Amino acid sequence: MPKPSRRAALTARSADRHALYEAAVQDPERDVRLLERIHARVAKRPLRVFREDFCGTAALSATFVRRGEGRRAIGVDLDASTLAWGRRAHLAPLPPETRARVSLVRADVRAPSRVRADLTAAFNFSWQVFRAREDLHAYFRSAL
Repeated sequence: MPKPSRRAALTARSADRHALYEAAVQDPERDVRLLERIHARVAKRPLRVFREDFCGTAALSATFVRRGEGRRAIGVDLDASTLAWGRRAHLAPLPPETRARVSLVRADVRAPSRVRADLTAAFNFSWQVFRAREDLHAYFRSAL
C-alpha cells in the first residue's frame, strides 16, 4: 500500500497572499448577486457594465461577466503584480469570449475615465486609503 504523500506545512512564507485574502474576505458570487439586486431595485434595469475599483485580483469582475452574456466589467487597481495574479487566476480560466468582456486597468481610481459604468463598487474599505478629505472627494467625483 502506497504511503500517503505529506503536504508541506503552510507558512506565512509559503502561502499565496492573494488566495488567502480572497478566502478570508471575499464571496464574489454572493457579492455580485447583491450588487445585481441593488442595481435592479434602484435603476429598474439589469446591471450590464460593472466597474470594480481597487479590484485587486478582479474576482468580482470575473464573476460578474461569467454570470451572463452582454455583461462587461472594468477593474481598476494600482498594483501590477496583483492584477497579473488576477489575470492568471480568474481571467485565464474563462472562455475567450467571456474574458474579452473584462478590462483590467492599472491606474489610480481617481483618474478620469471615459468608460461609463452602470455601477461602481469599492469593497473591503479600500477607499479608506484616502486620509485627506480632498482625496476622498476626488475619488467620489471620479466614481460619479
